[in-house]
Amino acid sequence: MLTIEQQLDNLARLQVLMNSSAVNNRALLAKEEASKLDKEISLLSRYPEIELRWLNFHAERLNSHLNQLELRSSFKVENDAEEKINSDLLSLFAHRCARVIDNFVDQHKTKINPAGGLAHQEKERLEFCVEELNASIKEQQKTIFSACLLRATRGYLNSYQKTPEKPFLPEAILTNACELYKEQMIKETMLVYEATGFIRYYARIKSQTNVSQTSERSYLENTLHIEEKYNKRTSSFELVDHEFFGDLSPFLREEFKKLYEDEFLVTAELTPESLQLPIEAFFEKYKATRNTTSSFDIILTHQFRDFRLIEQMTAVLNFAEEQASTEIPAKDDNSLYVETRNEELKKLRTIIQEYKAHLDKTLAEEIRTYPNRKPEAIENRSKAVASIILFVNSSAELTPLVRKAVKNSIAEIQQNEPSWFERSLIDKILDVISLGARPILRYLGSKPVQSQSELFQQPETLSQEKTKNKGDASQDSDDASQELSEGESPS
Repeated sequence: MLTIEQQLDNLARLQVLMNSSAVNNRALLAKEEASKLDKEISLLSRYPEIELRWLNFHAERLNSHLNQLELRSSFKVENDAEEKINSDLLSLFAHRCARVIDNFVDQHKTKINPAGGLAHQEKERLEFCVEELNASIKEQQKTIFSACLLRATRGYLNSYQKTPEKPFLPEAILTNACELYKEQMIKETMLVYEATGFIRYYARIKSQTNVSQTSERSYLENTLHIEEKYNKRTSSFELVDHEFFGDLSPFLREEFKKLYEDEFLVTAELTPESLQLPIEAFFEKYKATRNTTSSFDIILTHQFRDFRLIEQMTAVLNFAEEQASTEIPAKDDNSLYVETRNEELKKLRTIIQEYKAHLDKTLAEEIRTYPNRKPEAIENRSKAVASIILFVNSSAELTPLVRKAVKNSIAEIQQNEPSWFERSLIDKILDVISLGARPILRYLGSKPVQSQSELFQQPETLSQEKTKNKGDASQDSDDASQELSEGESPS
């Protein structure tokens, strides 16, 4: 997949080409580039957000284990049972994601399991794995943004084909990509936050023996779609709802879905400020009181009051803003030049440079010689020639796009009163972009057809044969007379 840097570089290239081209060539270029992006998008991962979620679940699991080790080292009270339940459930939810991203899991599975070693090295190994996972998470975020940029660019190009007379604005594409990224990542952040929050709270109350919390455990098991299976002296958790197991997109609770759809999905511009108020209002609404009987209210009070959701969403927005502030690389006509081994393209470059040199030399002279010509005609021809130079110099091959663009520019030149010398150069250019077809047709058009030639030659041939036959008959008559006279002479 194209990196963010490669895409921005391509946008800068397109901006130069678009702004230096005629309107019809802009539409051609937009169509060609959109077609290329269709191929790139078809190669994208189908589930980049699920890949990120898999990384986040494992990062949460390893961070939890690391925190437990730090508690042990400081001789603080820790609950191994709670940590194990939390780790098992996070692994289960990660496994749920892994079913649709097998290749991605194979590439990253070494980062989620610390390598074996001595007990005192456990903390060091965990820290290394967490660092590796965090690096992978950042790379995956860039991958998701890169996909958003591809789709935003394709959408812009498809629209631009209908209005090619407008300026080409890469900044608008970048802004749209940021909005797509925010929309996807805000939902993904909420999904992971909700799941890890419920898992963490379930692990806490499950590891305790408080009978009064039985209803909450049952509520959470139903919410998480999990069931504890016992096998002799051990137990494990399984996902029990097959419909939930197969769908990776829904929220666990309707309340979280409503918060996302009513507050964030419809917000025109997501900012840290626009996030904070609805999130605070959401948690205040479910703030627990002594009379609260809802397990959901109690869990929100005990588990979600740290407002980590705001921090995580703010991190998403900050990343998007960082990308939005990226400057498009500055490019000029000369920076687009690429080397070529294509002989026809080399020939075309030579002819068009000769054309440019001729125009540069004779502009003032032409104004004096042909005072009745339109003043803008010379300028229009120069612009068309400059457009041809830009297209042929920025391509390594004589592609159909280059040929069409050159042909369109030639049509523009022909409408602006080229001189006879320029017409000879135009003929040379058209010969090259026709890939040899035009000279062949010209040759065939100037050579008589063989059957017609033979037909025209038939009367002359018949006349010659008739004359020859007459001559032969006359010769035979003379010979016969001579023989007769020789036979009669003895008498």
